[in-house]
Amino acid sequence: MGKFSKLILIGDIRQADIKNSGFEKVYDLFDDKKSSDKGIYTFKFGTEDIMRNDILAYIIEKFEELH
Repeated sequence: MGKFSKLILIGDIRQADIKNSGFEKVYDLFDDKKSSDKGIYTFKFGTEDIMRNDILAYIIEKFEELH
């Protein structure tokens, strides 16, 4: 990693076919002020960010009610 390098990790903690991937632990590890002060940022997207059909947002919301 050089001075102007970027590393982007993308994951879905709700992905059902991959159990215990560890992604949520990595996300939580860097989801703090010290990490953001060093230029490491975390983002979570919600159903309002879904750009596909509205029915998909509804289905995801219903599944989230199960948790």
